[in-house]
Amino acid sequence: MACISVSCFHLAAEQAARQGGSSLDLRDLAVISQCNCTPGDLERMERIIYSKLNVAQEGFPLTPLSFLRIYHELFLASGKFTSNMLE
Repeated sequence: MACISVSCFHLAAEQAARQGGSSLDLRDLAVISQCNCTPGDLERMERIIYSKLNVAQEGFPLTPLSFLRIYHELFLASGKFTSNMLE
């Protein structure tokens, strides 16, 4: 369980780093966490988590906020289309 939780923490930190945060070195995280996992174990667990969640490693995971942003853009576009039809 420790390996899974540290891997999930690293995945979340990497997502935050892509959005302007600072990144964590996996080797340092493995030592600091004292989870008795090697950096290789953590990388392998991250790949398993990504595959189970069906998320591309380079991509951003979909969240409820992502859905709301897409829906908002769709709503704005349909409003512009409707107002152009009425003119």
